[in-house]
Amino acid sequence: MIKLNFIAKQKTNNQVIVFGVDLKNISWVKITLSLVFLYVVPDLSSFYFEPKYKEIDDQTKIKNIELRKITKKLRNNKKLQKQIDEFENKKNELIKTKKTIESIMSERRDPFNILYYLAKFLPKDVWFEKIEISNKNVLKINAKSINESKINDYVRVLNKSPYFNNGVTLKMKDNKNVGSGFVEYDITSEILRYNE
Repeated sequence: MIKLNFIAKQKTNNQVIVFGVDLKNISWVKITLSLVFLYVVPDLSSFYFEPKYKEIDDQTKIKNIELRKITKKLRNNKKLQKQIDEFENKKNELIKTKKTIESIMSERRDPFNILYYLAKFLPKDVWFEKIEISNKNVLKINAKSINESKINDYVRVLNKSPYFNNGVTLKMKDNKNVGSGFVEYDITSEILRYNE
């Protein structure tokens, strides 16, 4: 039996394949444009950017020279820097000492100002038998007076003081010596502060 093939014979493509790439399918225009952009455009752009780059490079060199001069001066001034550091340390120590002294002064209980205030406004007809300041900052005064209004005025003055702040109480003692001509009182108050 004889077989005949009536299908027209197609031309075979001569494919040129290099490293698995068919060279006939490559767009040479695109490759050419890519090479132009790759090599020519950067060279053209350097004409625009080169002066700016040189200017920035010159400024950087000038700044580096100035920096070297300053660091050289700083190296020469190490003694001065050491003195400044010592001064800062002494200053910090003095600040700490000042804070310590201020805290001691604020906690200090010197009754001088209170006693001076008590004596300054004490009327002539009133005198103290005993003054006591307890550890809990309570002032107790045993006072005697010929005139009751004078001691009441005195307590009003003490209530206006910054040391007691309306906390002064007056209590009349039982007077056994009725014929003696004076009355005995107890004045008590909590001390708010020792300094004005």
